[in-house]
Amino acid sequence: MKNNKSQAILAYALLIVFVVAALITIAGYVKKRVQGSYKGAADKIGFGEQYDADTVVESESTSSGN
Repeated sequence: MKNNKSQAILAYALLIVFVVAALITIAGYVKKRVQGSYKGAADKIGFGEQYDADTVVESESTSSGN
């Protein structure tokens, strides 16, 4: 009887280990997918260009305080 109980505990422990390993693997793919979605949205907003401090053109002031 004790042998069957220890086999059941071992089987549940292995099942939990496999499920946790699968979740960790899937989490990596989900993370990349979310980052890709953010990049796609940022590319749409920024017209596919990345921010570069050297090429930023400041707009001229249109105030009529002259």
